[in-house]
Amino acid sequence: MASRVGMQRGGLRASGQSGFVAPAAPLEEQVPAEDRLRPVIAGARARGMADALEALGIAAIMLDRAGMALFVSSAAARFLGAGRALFLASETLLAADSAVNRDIQRAVAAVVEGEDAQVLTLGDSGVRLTVRPVFAGDSDIYQLFRALIVLEEVDRTPISGASTA
Repeated sequence: MASRVGMQRGGLRASGQSGFVAPAAPLEEQVPAEDRLRPVIAGARARGMADALEALGIAAIMLDRAGMALFVSSAAARFLGAGRALFLASETLLAADSAVNRDIQRAVAAVVEGEDAQVLTLGDSGVRLTVRPVFAGDSDIYQLFRALIVLEEVDRTPISGASTA
């Protein structure tokens, strides 16, 4: 899934017309010069993070400020899909089990709203989700990337010599 960070161009559709109407003023007059590159920089920052997750082979899902997926790493794809405990629908991470799904949605909402990281273990599946905040700052209105879900398998094999009691 590609990053959805970007800048839209074009005017507003006038009622009763099939085409687009040109903006009232050129873009250069509508947006101050110091703000023109901010959406591009925000997108580049998110894309760089996505590239780093891929290069490191980290199973992760990048979330926007609404908790929707901006990017899913290829390593995370093995945890998702038909017949698995987790899947994506309309860019939202969902669980097949309704109780687990509620826990995931609560954790994502809490972290996106600014709370600390949340850790969930998905029952007997051996999958742990860590939902971490990404502090972009409220002043950066162009940065959509707000949280990161890291997926990992929990090793249930006891360490040699360790007690399991």
